[in-house]
Amino acid sequence: MIVGGIILFVIGPVMGLFIGGIGSAIVAASIATSGDVITNGQQVTLSSNDERALYVSNAATNNCTVVDPDGKEVRTSPGGGMNISNNDGDFNSVLTFKADKSGDYRVSCEGLDDTDAILVGPTLTFGKF
Repeated sequence: MIVGGIILFVIGPVMGLFIGGIGSAIVAASIATSGDVITNGQQVTLSSNDERALYVSNAATNNCTVVDPDGKEVRTSPGGGMNISNNDGDFNSVLTFKADKSGDYRVSCEGLDDTDAILVGPTLTFGKF
């Protein structure tokens, strides 16, 4: 009985970490496939209250701006440094933002060419179980 308790005491946390890792991989795969890939300086259509993250293909780039449908710069927050890959390449998160209104939002990043890809995807959020 004591040996069984000890085994469960050791295996329980290991299994928890394993299951958490699988969940994280599923979330990252969902983000990588559900975003819009645009090129630097292009627009993406968003709905009001959409929360998005910018993932850029060049890790050295962290100075990006988002302009709303009225031509005003959108307030952004640092992106958290998440790395994801999909068929369009490898991307690093640089910022997050929220669309205040529906419409086309222009995304531009210093240091990227007009042909460089930017993934505009959902933000990664954690909540209580």
